[in-house]
Amino acid sequence: MSFSDHHDSSMINKNSFLSYAGAILFGPEGNIICDSLVQALTIASGFLMVGNIIMSPLVSDLAEMYGISVAKMGITITAYNLPTLFLMLFIGPLADNIGRKPLLIWGLLIYSISGVAIIFSVDFTLSILLRIFQGVGYSLSTPVITAIIGDMYSGAKEATVQGIRVSGNNIVNVIIPVCVSWLHL
Repeated sequence: MSFSDHHDSSMINKNSFLSYAGAILFGPEGNIICDSLVQALTIASGFLMVGNIIMSPLVSDLAEMYGISVAKMGITITAYNLPTLFLMLFIGPLADNIGRKPLLIWGLLIYSISGVAIIFSVDFTLSILLRIFQGVGYSLSTPVITAIIGDMYSGAKEATVQGIRVSGNNIVNVIIPVCVSWLHL
């Protein structure tokens, strides 16, 4: 058996298992979980959830680091969510005019760069500004992911892919706070 034969058979086994698990978890269309686009969009959607979820277990320690009250530190959560309140109204028409891919890419870049910059911020005001930018990235990307799924799939397949995306988000919602708390011990 050559390397390529082994590689091909391991991919078949991996996809067979994933297809089987997808069908059990998500119904008859669940094997769509093997689609690389579904996987990429689900991972991107879950990644975007981390920005808000990660703050809860860290608020008191960050407040101490910045020398502010825990209540004031809560402003960082509001700063992240504030752009969503305003931008979500305009993202759909903007995506229709300039395209979904540029918004998704720019949104993920803004989100990621802001998130990394926050790690190095020692100034509370700068952290608030970076959280606003991170919220802008989230606001650009999240509705576009949902729209791309609607563009690429229809009927039961679309419903299944949206279910896979939401399930991925919920997994992130459960795992990230536990991991952050555990790493923080």
